[in-house]
Formats: sequence, structure tokens, C-alpha cells
Amino acid sequence: MQEANNHRHSIPEEKRLALRRLSGWVCYIIVLLWMAKISYGSETTDLQAAEHPAANSTKRLPQMTVTESRPVSAATASRVRAKDFAVRPHNTASEMLNNLPGFVAGQHAGGGKAMQYFLRGFDNDHGTDVAISVDGIPVNMVSHAHGQGYADLNFLIPEVVESIDYRKGPYFADSGNFANSGSVNFVTKEGTVENSLRAVGGSFNTMRYVGILSPRLGPVQSLIANEVYFTDGPSKHGENFVKYNFFGKFTLKPSPTSKLNLWTALYTGDWDASGQIPLRAVRSGRLDRFGSLDPTEGGRSDRENVNLIYTATPNPEESWFVQLYFSRSRLRLFSNFTFFSGDPARGDGIEQLDSRVLFGGRAQYHRVWTLGSMPLESAAGFDTRNDNADVGLFWQQRRQRFVTTQKAEIWENAFSGYTQHELFVREWLRFIAGPAW
Repeated sequence: MQEANNHRHSIPEEKRLALRRLSGWVCYIIVLLWMAKISYGSETTDLQAAEHPAANSTKRLPQMTVTESRPVSAATASRVRAKDFAVRPHNTASEMLNNLPGFVAGQHAGGGKAMQYFLRGFDNDHGTDVAISVDGIPVNMVSHAHGQGYADLNFLIPEVVESIDYRKGPYFADSGNFANSGSVNFVTKEGTVENSLRAVGGSFNTMRYVGILSPRLGPVQSLIANEVYFTDGPSKHGENFVKYNFFGKFTLKPSPTSKLNLWTALYTGDWDASGQIPLRAVRSGRLDRFGSLDPTEGGRSDRENVNLIYTATPNPEESWFVQLYFSRSRLRLFSNFTFFSGDPARGDGIEQLDSRVLFGGRAQYHRVWTLGSMPLESAAGFDTRNDNADVGLFWQQRRQRFVTTQKAEIWENAFSGYTQHELFVREWLRFIAGPAW
């Protein structure tokens, strides 16, 4: 037992080298983009100055203040904008969910594991009954090794979030699978006004570094972000949580009424966890409340995403939305729920493995009508999603497998369609109806 308590998991050397190379390439790309921005901006400024000499003159305009009330929405649906959560620091995107009314997100097994979500009295576990997405890419995993709907948001950098759209309840036909208690969609930024570099430190050896560039490369607006995060956490046996994130988004407007977005996100994380402990051992003084009986718990995870979105608005009354996405994710989760109850010699540690690729698409048509004097919004669309997952359950001791309990390959394909109509009778009264199949 003493030997297990002294164990401190470390990242394998080959993984450290790979992460260093990745960080080096990311820094190299950021420097090149920065230089490209400076060069392009200088050339553009010189050209504009030559063509429009009067543009260099400065004219001071009187101060003007524009105010508008928040858009009216139902109590079950709303949007949280960047300015609403900018005043509160967030180390992870999951923490931003606590800004949503009625939504609570908490961590119980180390920072690299998906949080546990609560919404309107529902215990959604790690995402079983709440649909979570980022720009339409599903975060929830079907038939996951740790539980249906497992939703890990560690791949999302908080600084690139523009707004959060959330809905409560299963009242919306386009929300799809998992949206029993509600749904959440993170909307990412297309750019920032200024480039930035942020370094934050705190208790428990917590360090976080974030760099953001937003150069305009010809007709393309870009957003490049990189994040490195580390913390030991409050536990007696350090969490050793280290996380690397990269996010790159490129926006092109082929015409005044259309827009094309392409972004990619790369994430890898590694952590230790102290797990649950017996209350009787803490009360008797045999174990510190921040101690652990098996400090080898924890895990490793990574995810890569590619997202392509095309939107077109031919006129103010109608719009089109088309999306294609691809993701690859992997999780190795080490847990020990019953300590030495089943196997007094080697312990009851388990490993849950989930390695998968998922890809899919979505198309939607939206139109605003008038029914008499009442506005009517209609939407119709379809979704397709395809998962190919290798899942497994193993007995392990100090992260070394010794028995395979279950191992399987899963192919899961889904196709769904919907149509939804929203009638605005009054500012405070609306009706929503629509089938989904």
C-alpha cells in the first residue's frame, strides 16, 4: 500500500517529445502568420494611402451611444454572449456552463475527465441526457466505454468562444439525440480585434498560457489559438494534469450573402486522480480527506476535429446551412471503485478504453413567414452521424492490464430528419410544433 501511495504517474518520454514537437510546430506557424499579417497589412496600408490620400486625414466624430434590449426569447431558450461571461475567468470551457441559468458542471475524477452535468434537476452524468456541441460538432459520444453520451469539452479553448446557445427541455425538433433535459451549443469566434498572449498562475502549481493571433490573410479572416495548462490540484497526491490545445479557424466570404468556415482543433491531456475514498477512514484519521487509496487512477485522452460550414442568406427571409465534420478521439480511463474488495492481492482497478472516429453532416433550410399578422419561423433539415469505435474493459494494477473483461468494435450509424414551426402570437406567447424522426 505504501508503495502505491508513493507512486506518481508521469507522462511517457516519447509522448513528451511528441508534445514538444507539436508545440514547436504550433509556435512556428504562429510566427509565420504574424509575419504574414505584418507584411500584408503594410502592403495594404501603402496601397490604400497611394490610392486614397485623403483617407489618411483624421476626422473626429461626435460620441454616439447605441442601446438595445436583449432579444426576446422563451424561458427555455436563450444565448449567453461573450460580454456576459468575460468578467469571470474560466480555465476550461466546461466551467463556462456554470454561467447558464439552471446549469451546474462539476468535476469528480481529475481535470482531464469529462465533467458531470446537472440541468433543471436532471443528473446528466457525463452527458447522458444533455446534448452538447461546438459549432454543430457533437461532443457527446454514443455507446462510449465510460457511459452513453460521454461529453468531454477539454478540446475547446474558452477564449475562442463567442457565445453559448442553450435550450432547456426536449421541446425542439432540431436538437436531436441526448437532448432530454436540454442542449448546449458553443459558437466560436471568427476573429479578434487584437492579438494577445496570456500567462496565469495560481495555487496548486496551476499554470495556464494562451496565445491568440487573428491575422487577415488576403480575403480570409483567421483565428489561431494555442493553450498549455497544468495543475496539481488540491489532492495530497498531485493531479499532474497537463493539457495542450490548438485551434485554427479560417473564414471566407465568397459573396455578400454567403460565408464559408473551416476550423480544426487538436487536444491531448494526461492526468492522475485520487478517486473516491471511504468516509469511515477519514473520520477515524487513517486517511486525509485529500488523500487516496489508489493514486494511480487517472487517464489519458486526446481528440482532433475538422469542421466545415457553409451558410447562405439569399434574402432576409430565408437562409441555408450545410455542415460536414470529422473527429477522432481516444480515452484511457483508470479507476478503482471498490479498492481491494474483489481482489485483495492486486486490487479492483479497471481500465476503460474508447478509441473512435466519427463523421457526419447536417443541412437545414430556414424561412420566416407571416401567418395573418403573426410571424412564423419554419425550419427543415436532416442530420447524419457515423461512429466506428473500439471499446474495452480490463482489470489493471498500476495501469498495467492483466485480464480482459470485454473488448468490442462498434459501428453505429444514424440518420434523422425534422421540421419545426414557431408561431409568435404575442411577445410573451409562442407555439412550437414539429416532428422529428
